[in-house]
Amino acid sequence: MPLDLNSILPQLLMPAIAWAELQARQVELEGQSLDATGLVLAAKVGVRRPDLIRTKLVDELPLPDQPILQEATIQTGLLSAPAWLA
Repeated sequence: MPLDLNSILPQLLMPAIAWAELQARQVELEGQSLDATGLVLAAKVGVRRPDLIRTKLVDELPLPDQPILQEATIQTGLLSAPAWLA
C-alpha cells in the first residue's frame, strides 16, 4: 500500500537529512577534486570556492537504511527503484 507522503513528511525529514549528510561526507572523503577545466567552469557559473568541490562517480546511490525512508524513496522514484526490485 502506498505511503501517504503528506502525512509522514515530518517523520521523513530528519532521516532524509541524516542520509544526505552521510552521502556528502563520504564524497568529501573519497571524492575527486575538480580538474583545471572544472575549476574554471565552476568559477564562471559563480561558485565561490570551487576548490572545495568533490565529485564521486557511482553506479547508483545507496538506498537509505530506514524502512520508511526506503519506501518513500522508491515510491517517489527519487532513486532508481528498479535496481532494488530486481
